[in-house]
Amino acid sequence: MRDEKGQFIKGHEKLGGREKGTSPKIKREIKDMIFEAFENSGGVDYLVQQSQENPVAFLGLLKCIVPKIINANIEHSIPQLSEAQARKMAEMYLECQTPKEKIINPKNSSTH
Repeated sequence: MRDEKGQFIKGHEKLGGREKGTSPKIKREIKDMIFEAFENSGGVDYLVQQSQENPVAFLGLLKCIVPKIINANIEHSIPQLSEAQARKMAEMYLECQTPKEKIINPKNSSTH
């Protein structure tokens, strides 16, 4: 039901659409395909291999799924990176910063 201004009245009955918390069908199908490809390529063992052979690409994946702020102590050795790999990691980190962070730390912003 709507009021005289055309806005929904609070507490009205829901009349369709997706159920709360469900993903659009295409998004869900793409996630399923990615997960199937992950399983077929070796799963966790494949990711471990990639973290060692392609650390920049692996960290690029992590930047997409790890929360921005983590309250944890991490102890792990990282293989020595080349200068090019270190620069790429720094660029990826800067891409993850919000515009507000770039304003606060303009000297850390990358210029492309």
